Amino acid sequence: LNGEPVSLRGVNRHESNAMGGINLPLAQLRQDIALLKELGANFVRGAHYSQDQRWLDLCDEHGILVWEETLGWQPRLEHLTDELFMAQQLTALDETLKASANHPSVIMWGFLNEGEADSSEARAAYKVLADSARALDASRLISWASRDKIRDVTLDLVDIISFNDYPGWYDASVGEIPAVWRGSGEWAASRHPGKPVLMAEAGAGGIAGFRSQELAMWSEELQAAIVKASIVAAHAAGFAGVALW
Repeated sequence: LNGEPVSLRGVNRHESNAMGGINLPLAQLRQDIALLKELGANFVRGAHYSQDQRWLDLCDEHGILVWEETLGWQPRLEHLTDELFMAQQLTALDETLKASANHPSVIMWGFLNEGEADSSEARAAYKVLADSARALDASRLISWASRDKIRDVTLDLVDIISFNDYPGWYDASVGEIPAVWRGSGEWAASRHPGKPVLMAEAGAGGIAGFRSQELAMWSEELQAAIVKASIVAAHAAGFAGVALW
C-alpha cells in the first residue's frame, strides 16, 4: 500500500441483516464499518457477489481495503464448461469491474469462489476470466478462493494464492491448525514461489451465549480457539493476510 508491504487483516462479509435481509439501509452499512474498525480490520472480502456501491464508498472513506468478486459459488465442471454460464460470468465480470473500478478501496478482483479447479478441463474457465479481468484493468490483483488447495491446477494464473479451509471446525483439531496451514503455505511456496498466500476463509460457527470450557461444538470458546489458532498460524506461515469467516 503506497509502496509499502501491508498485512491484510479482515473478514468475509455477506450483505444481510436479521432485521432487513439483503435490503440494507445506509445506517447498517455504517454499523458494519464500525464493527470492522472495532476489530482492527483493514480488509474485507465481499462474498460472494458484487458489492453495494454505497458500501464501497464507505470503504473508500474509511480506508478499508476490498476484495471485490462476482457471483459464482462452487461452480462444478459442468458449469465451467457451459457456454451460457461462462458468457454470463464474463458479463458479470465486465459490469462489476466497470462499476467498481473507480473505488480506490478495491485492491483485487475475484470470481468462481470454491469452483472446481483440479482438472485441465476446468482450468480453461479460470484463464478466460483472468485474461478478461486483466484486459479490463491491469492495475489490480486477481485471485479466487480455492478449496482444492494442493490439487488446484489454476493457481499459476493468479496474483495472490487464496485458500479456503476450516481446520478445527470441519476436520482436524484445534491443535492441528498450525500444521494444516503450514503445509498449505509450504506447498504454495514450492509450487508457486514468490506468490503471496492469503487465508481467504477460515474460522468456525458459534452460538452467542453458549459457553463450554470443554470446547463443545458451537460454543463461544471453541469458536474463539479456532479463530485465534488460525490467525496465529497464518502469521507463522508468512501469509499475506487473513479473511475470517
